[in-house]
Amino acid sequence: METIGLLGMFGLCSKDDIKYKQVKVFVISVFGVLGVLLHVFFGKNSWASMLLGFSIGAILYFVSILTNEKVGKGDALIIAVAGIYLGALKTLELLWFSSLLAAIGGLILIVVKKKEKTFEMPFVPFMLLAYILMLVWEPLNGVML
Repeated sequence: METIGLLGMFGLCSKDDIKYKQVKVFVISVFGVLGVLLHVFFGKNSWASMLLGFSIGAILYFVSILTNEKVGKGDALIIAVAGIYLGALKTLELLWFSSLLAAIGGLILIVVKKKEKTFEMPFVPFMLLAYILMLVWEPLNGVML
C-alpha cells in the first residue's frame, strides 16, 4: 500500500511539476491523509517515526520561506508526506538520493544543453526516480551511496 501511495503521489506530482513547475496541494493532501490512515489501520511505522519523517518536510518548508523558494514549497510538502509513509530515516535517504540525482541531471543539462547555472528544474521527477531505485535496491540488501 505504501509503495502504491508514494508512486501515485510522485507520479501525479511529477507530471504537474514538469508541465506547470508547480504541484497541486490538494493531491499532496489526499496522499497525506491516505498515509496517516494507512498507519492507523496497518501500523507499519511508529507515530514517532511518522512525525519525524513529516518534520523533515516541515523543516524544508521553513527553508523555502527563508530562501524565497530556492527550495520549492511543493517539494517540501511532498517530502513531508513521504515522511509519513517512510519514516525519518528512509525520508532522509530519499531526500539525499533525489538531490544527488537532481545534481547529476542539472550538471548534464549545464554541460550538454548549455543551460545557465540559475535555471530552475523540477525536483519531483527526481524524487520519483530515487524512490523507484530505492525499491529496486532494498531487496538486494544494498546500502545507498
